[in-house]
Amino acid sequence: PGTLKLRTDHFEAEQQRKEEEKRQERKWRLQQPQPPPRIHYELCNRYFHARIGLIGNQRHKHGQSGRSSQEEAE
Repeated sequence: PGTLKLRTDHFEAEQQRKEEEKRQERKWRLQQPQPPPRIHYELCNRYFHARIGLIGNQRHKHGQSGRSSQEEAE
């Protein structure tokens, strides 16, 4: 019976150590400078880091589908 408790304690300690490592990694990543946004949208003069942000902006702010007419034809 003692070895099961010992293994459980060891497993839980290892899980806590891994979670703490993940937390520290996340904190470190958030502290790193982000590159400047690259995608410029002339209609509202905004810049976006990723295409998904541009598409969401087009859909919700400008009533567009976010797809080009060529993509819609396919």
